Amino acid sequence: MATFDVESYTVVLSQIGGKPPGAWRVLILTSPALAHDIRNHASIYFFDPPPGGGTGLVHNVDQPNFDGIGVSAFLWKADFAAWYDLLRNEQPLKFAYYYDGEGSYDPNRPTRELFGVQLYTGLPEPPGEGPEDLQAKLFPADALDLLRKAQDSGTDAET
Repeated sequence: MATFDVESYTVVLSQIGGKPPGAWRVLILTSPALAHDIRNHASIYFFDPPPGGGTGLVHNVDQPNFDGIGVSAFLWKADFAAWYDLLRNEQPLKFAYYYDGEGSYDPNRPTRELFGVQLYTGLPEPPGEGPEDLQAKLFPADALDLLRKAQDSGTDAET
């Protein structure tokens, strides 16, 4: 399994014609800068149905240049919301990918078949974090205390 930390992401929503694949989504994940300002990228495409018979491709494997690894994955459009939710709400995040010939050096095969991808939190997290993380970023602590007290007493927070 190869991995990289996710420093940033870009979202693309597209609609081309009214026939499949029609509407599709892309999440482009970017790693922090490595040596010589190299960055790895993953373009996660969401189609209905995904094109081709495989999960995707890994590009620039075992190459002696200053370009990072590029991953192109093709997933089901129904999975987009879960991936996007994780990107929007969690940090740190890691991206993992599994590909043909991983761990063996073969510069004659710069493009490899992709077997699987994962997006996951980079550190253990306590259970029950939930939406209060977001609320804490949006509201001062004293406003959250007032809202909680009002909720506990069954009264309206606006009174």
